[in-house]
Amino acid sequence: MSSYRNVRSAVGRRTATFLAALGAVVALMSFGSAPAFAAPSAAASCTGTVAGLETAAGDQQVAKVGTAFSTDLEVQVVGTGGCPLQGATVTFTAPTSGPTASFAGGASIVSVATGAAGSASAPQLTANDVTGTYQVEATVGSFSLEFSLTNTTVGTVSSITAVSGNDQSAAVGAEFAAPLTVSVTDAFGDPIEGASVTFSVPSSKAG
Repeated sequence: MSSYRNVRSAVGRRTATFLAALGAVVALMSFGSAPAFAAPSAAASCTGTVAGLETAAGDQQVAKVGTAFSTDLEVQVVGTGGCPLQGATVTFTAPTSGPTASFAGGASIVSVATGAAGSASAPQLTANDVTGTYQVEATVGSFSLEFSLTNTTVGTVSSITAVSGNDQSAAVGAEFAAPLTVSVTDAFGDPIEGASVTFSVPSSKAG
């Protein structure tokens, strides 16, 4: 009789265990997934340490000699955990000779702190009067990258040539037969559209 009670008790315990497991499966099916555990926040992995430097804007630009580049040089500083890094000092350095460009006041080196988004923009650059391609370097900590810039005379007035109207004569009070026409070209001989040409006549009468 004692053996029967022991067997019956063991069967009861196994049945209870099975029912508990079945209840867990039913609950899992009802909610569609196991309870989610909170993942570590991104901020927890942001240590404020520079982990990388990326070009954001301003690379591969061309400007006429003596004019400003249309887009400011901009970089993005990334910290550990992929976080944008605020307050990092980025130094932009242009060559000091040959084809180059200068920042405000003729400076070749400027330093800019990154903002809340981790980006830093250099002041506007102005090309010097020497043609060619060169690099402006951006550095932060041990990381650096280069912007490739080009100064060109394409589209810059290099010469003006009389096309028609030269060496004419006309009777007093009459119009000259041919209009005065000139051709404006750059250093490569290409015509420049939109250049402003001023025609002037003597302020006193010919003797």
